[in-house]
Amino acid sequence: MSRHNLLPNEATLEEDLIDFDEEDPFENDERVRSIVMRGVDLKEYSTQIEAQLKQVEQESINDYTRESSNLVFLHQQIESCDSILETMQNLLTGFQSDLGNISEEIKYLQDQSTSLSIKIRNRQMVGNKLSTFIDRIILPPPLIRHICENEVNESFLEYLLALTKKMEFSSEQRSKQVLSVLDVEPDLERLRVKASSKIREFLLQKIYGFARPNIDIHHIQQGLLKFKYFYSFLSQYSIDVAVEVRSSYQEIQSKLSFGSFRNFLLGLLKLLLEIGSKIDLLAAPESSLKGFFTDRYSRQRVNVFSLGEPSRASIFSELDTFTINPLEALQKNQRYSFECLFLAYHRYLLDTISSEHVFQNDFFPSSAELLPAIFFKSNALFLESLQSFLSNCYDAIGIVIMIRINDNNQKLMTRRSISHFLRYFESISTQLWSRLNLILNCHIESVRSANPKVLGSVDIRPHYVTRRYAEFIASLLALHVEDARLHTMMSTLLQHFELLLRRLSIELQDVKDRIIFLINNYDQIISVLNVIKNFPSTTIN
Repeated sequence: MSRHNLLPNEATLEEDLIDFDEEDPFENDERVRSIVMRGVDLKEYSTQIEAQLKQVEQESINDYTRESSNLVFLHQQIESCDSILETMQNLLTGFQSDLGNISEEIKYLQDQSTSLSIKIRNRQMVGNKLSTFIDRIILPPPLIRHICENEVNESFLEYLLALTKKMEFSSEQRSKQVLSVLDVEPDLERLRVKASSKIREFLLQKIYGFARPNIDIHHIQQGLLKFKYFYSFLSQYSIDVAVEVRSSYQEIQSKLSFGSFRNFLLGLLKLLLEIGSKIDLLAAPESSLKGFFTDRYSRQRVNVFSLGEPSRASIFSELDTFTINPLEALQKNQRYSFECLFLAYHRYLLDTISSEHVFQNDFFPSSAELLPAIFFKSNALFLESLQSFLSNCYDAIGIVIMIRINDNNQKLMTRRSISHFLRYFESISTQLWSRLNLILNCHIESVRSANPKVLGSVDIRPHYVTRRYAEFIASLLALHVEDARLHTMMSTLLQHFELLLRRLSIELQDVKDRIIFLINNYDQIISVLNVIKNFPSTTIN
């Protein structure tokens, strides 16, 4: 390398050294600044530097020469590495291609797997449905054997339920036009007929068992409730047999009920205490009664106008508990007024009806006509007996008590949701009100047509007719019967009684005595009425 190539020419250097005003790239170099400051000759220093560079260059060439073999080896190594890397690149490219193919195969296999999974699931669903269909339609041998051969019991009930499910399923599939059910329908029909026949025989045997003596019918009914599905099966699949069973039950129960209530009613009527007669009227002359009746009957006759002591109204505190055992009462020579017999009979009747209603709701659902049909004869018998009694009854207080009892009975049956006997209670009410109207009209007529001269002597003291009237009116008011018919008749009775008092007062010669007589009689009425508390809202002025 020539010197001219390494250093600038001298003229230029000198110009550079002299012209310090121009910008020099070494101006800020510390080493250059230090050399200049020491006063070193730049040419000499440049020559020195050039020599050093040549030496370094020569040493570098010597080093390259010495290391040439290593460089050749390094070049060979690099080429070998390039070859290996190229091979690896080719392998990786092949792997990449293979992985792409594998990915496609995996995707294909996934699609195939999904398709197979769907097919398997569909086949399983079809298999399950087919298995369920077969299980629900097929008739297993144990079912056939129990229906056809075994006796009717709780185990039979389980197989009857299974047969019902199969018949329902067969009917459902037939409506969908599934032809395969046609194969089993003949067998199902034969099992239906066989089951219906065995159930009919079983139920009729139980029903006819009611008629055996000393049988607790309620206990048998409770046992029958375990097999209430038998009747439901007949109602759905053998209607004619169901009608036969229900009719047989109605016939047997009607006969038993009629016999039981007839005997009970006859036993009660033997205990009847007769109160009053057609001559027991408010304005009947007292002298006419003394000649025909004993003192004992006279006391009973007073009870026609009074609640008595103990009060006959106390029966209202026993409406839900009052009972009479006819045999025991007859042995003890006990006697009861007719309203007591009326209450005892209806307690027995309503409790029996309620028990029968509960049983029929469970065993004979949707048979509303069955309950009144069973008790029709019994109710007709009592209505006939009531009519016979009322035809000779003059006990107005007893009739009013029975009116209240009848109203309570009707409300009780309404609370128990038994509405089949409304006509029966209305018939009783009609008979009672009709007879009460007749009796009160008899009292009114006796007061209206009373002859003061026949009623005995009159003085300023209260008349015995006033005492009767006061007790009678107080008793009727104490029974709390809120009915316009009763109050109308009582008002009419009051009008005629006031007229009678005036006619009686005229029997006294002195005007002052007449006034005292009226005052004493009205005071008598007020005194008796004051004993009665809690009058109804509608009362006599």
